[in-house]
Amino acid sequence: MSAPLFREEQSIVAWLDRIPSTTETATERTTLQRDDDDDPQHQFQAQSKKRKHDSNHRLLSPPISLDNSENMAQTPSRTPKKRKTDAVNSDADGNERTPRPQIPTLSGSDGRSFSSASQSQHSNQSSPSRLFPQLSISPEARLERIPMDLRHPDLPRELASLIVEMQGIGGGGQGIVPIGLKPTIDRLKQESLVNGDLYSQFYDYVYGPADDLPSVKAGDGLLDNVIRTVDMAVDCDKTSQDETGWNHLVHTPLLDLVLDRLPRSLVGFVPCMNANIAARWRIPGAPGARVDYAMFINPDKDGDPGLHDAVEHLQQDTPDATVNHTPFIPLSSRPIGISLETKRQDGAGDKAVLQIGIWQASQWKLLSKRAGEAIEELSFIPGIVVEGHQWKLVATTHKGGNTILWTSQVFGNTLSPFGTFQAMAGVRRLRRWMAEVYWPWYKRCVLKQEPQAAPC
Repeated sequence: MSAPLFREEQSIVAWLDRIPSTTETATERTTLQRDDDDDPQHQFQAQSKKRKHDSNHRLLSPPISLDNSENMAQTPSRTPKKRKTDAVNSDADGNERTPRPQIPTLSGSDGRSFSSASQSQHSNQSSPSRLFPQLSISPEARLERIPMDLRHPDLPRELASLIVEMQGIGGGGQGIVPIGLKPTIDRLKQESLVNGDLYSQFYDYVYGPADDLPSVKAGDGLLDNVIRTVDMAVDCDKTSQDETGWNHLVHTPLLDLVLDRLPRSLVGFVPCMNANIAARWRIPGAPGARVDYAMFINPDKDGDPGLHDAVEHLQQDTPDATVNHTPFIPLSSRPIGISLETKRQDGAGDKAVLQIGIWQASQWKLLSKRAGEAIEELSFIPGIVVEGHQWKLVATTHKGGNTILWTSQVFGNTLSPFGTFQAMAGVRRLRRWMAEVYWPWYKRCVLKQEPQAAPC
C-alpha cells in the first residue's frame, strides 16, 4: 500500500494532469522555417508568433504551495512611472518601433537611395514608367520626355547641330585622339594579335591636335590612364560593383582626364551626390532628385573683376546664399551648367534619365526667375547619363514653364581604349559649350554684366 500523499504532492500531481499537450514535431518546424525564411512579411509575423509561442510554451513551474503562499508577502504592482521606464528600456534593448514614412527621393549612388522600407512604399509611385506620364500632363511645370529625333519640329536647331557632332564623335571619331599618341599606338598594334584587335579602330583620321587638353595629360601618360580606366570598368562590370564603386574607380578618373576638379580653369567639375534641390525650385508633383556630378563655371577664372561682386549680390538675394537651384555649399558661388547622372550596369537607365530631367527642370525654373524673358535665348541645356560603360548625351529645353527632356545619343563607352577616347571627346565638346555658349549668356542675362552690345 502506497504511502499517503502530502498536500504539496497532491497539488503537484493535479497540476501535472492539467498541462495541455502542445508538442510540435521537429519536421514541422523545419518545413515552416524553410518555406518562410525568404518572406520578409512572414519573418515579421513569425517574430510576433514566436514571442507568443515562447510565452505559451515555456517550462511551467508548479504552483506555490498554499502553506508557503500564505506566508509570502504579495508583490506590489508597478507604478505608472515604473511602467513607462520599462517601456523605454524595452525600446532601448532593440525591440522594433513602428517605422516612420520617408519623403521619396530619387538618388544616384546606392548609398543614398531609398531605404528598404521607403522603397516598398514608394517604388510604384516613383518609377519612371509611372512618373513621366504624370509629369507630362501636369497642369503646371510639365516635364515631358521625347526621343532625340532630328526631324522633330520642337528640336532646336542648335541642339540638332550638337547631336550631329556627338554622333560623329561616337561614330568614326575624327580627330579625337591627340596626334602625339600615334607612334605609340602604331607600335602597340604590331606587338601582338590581341593588340592589333584592341587598337584596330585607331585609323589615321582619328588623330588630331590636343589643343583643348592640358599638356601634362596629352602625352603617353594619357594612354596609360585610358587603359587603366578600361581595366577598371571591365572589373567593375565583372564583379557587379555598385554605383559608388563605378563613380570612384571609373567615372571620376575619366572626368579627371578632361576636366579639372581644382579651381584652376574656367570650367571644372565636382562630385555632388548629396546635393538636394532647394524646395523653392522643385517642380510640382515630382520627388526630389540628385545627380552624381556637376560641371560648373569658376567666375574667378574669367578675368573680369566685376564678376565677384555680381555673384556675391546674387547669393545675397537667395535664402540659401547660392547662385544655384541646390544649397550644396561647394557650388554656392559657381554656376552649374551641365550635370551628369550615373548608374551601374543593371538597366537603371530610365531612372537616371528621370533624375536628370527633374534636376534640370528645377535648374530651368531658377534660371527663368533670374533671366526673365532672356531665358528664351538659352535654347537648351545638355546633360550626360552614364549607364555602366555607355556615355550618353541628353538635353532639356524650356518654354512657357514646361520642360522637354530629349533622350539620348550614345557617344562613348569604357569597354575599349577607342570608346574611352570617344567619351572623353564628348565631354570636351560639352566643356566647350559651357565656355562658349552658357557662360556668356549667364554673365549677360543672369549676372546682368556686359557686353553692352547685346543687352537683355
